[in-house]
Amino acid sequence: LRKVGDNLFEPKNEAILLQCLTGSLNLNNHDTLFAKNEPPEESKTYKKIESFCFTTSINRISEAKILLKSLRHHHSQPIYIHCDWFSKLTIERLGYKDVIIKSVISDEYLKDIVKTYTKNKYKILEQMHHCRSDYIFAKLVCLKKAMMKFKNTFFLDTDIIVLDDLQENFTEKLCLSPAFFAEESIHQGLEYGFYNAGYLFCEDRGFPQYWIDRFLNDSVFYEQECMNRFCDVYKFQTFPRSHNFGFWRGGAEVNSPKSLHVHITDELKNELGLVCATF
Repeated sequence: LRKVGDNLFEPKNEAILLQCLTGSLNLNNHDTLFAKNEPPEESKTYKKIESFCFTTSINRISEAKILLKSLRHHHSQPIYIHCDWFSKLTIERLGYKDVIIKSVISDEYLKDIVKTYTKNKYKILEQMHHCRSDYIFAKLVCLKKAMMKFKNTFFLDTDIIVLDDLQENFTEKLCLSPAFFAEESIHQGLEYGFYNAGYLFCEDRGFPQYWIDRFLNDSVFYEQECMNRFCDVYKFQTFPRSHNFGFWRGGAEVNSPKSLHVHITDELKNELGLVCATF
């Protein structure tokens, strides 16, 4: 339940609430909580990554610079970016090739998103978390525009650090990234989503609009919780544990991670010292 006032609560998910009340919710069998379907280790035909895309702004530019440098170290594909004017100037000065930068994010652009699309849907969440629904909507628009330009794209949040080639033997048009929550926190997937919304391969041009519609009309946690129900409409694959290694995995370890999910805070910058200064 979500508290909305004094002694007043609303269900975050009516289906889950019903299962709790009837005693049919089983958190012990993880295989029934979310779909897993990793790309095959070998495949004669698979979908090669055609492009990457992400959204950034002045408050995420440090993360974006690290993402760009780490991504370019392992990939040469075009990178499609939506950002504000300051971020555009900053990225252009880095001198990377095949980077397509669209300076579309502004106060007016974000206000129009709130007025026309997100309205007050996530007002309570925004009081509890640091995520803004207008920026999330802008992120999904970036994915949609990238898919209008390229055959497929690899959609990333700026807090990703790429450590290796991200290509897998994709045989489906979508590949999602399971959070792989730690055992004691697996239930968080019911509230926040079992898949991470900042790491996704897409070769379906209708999918971005579908995701936007779910974000606006069928999700209890921004654009992420609704991903639990993508399997009702789409057949997709899932990244193995080596991808998108994040803090939510608790004390888990993985051999040869291909990417990390790290929020670049001031504390982390100080801890990394000269390493961050090189980006």
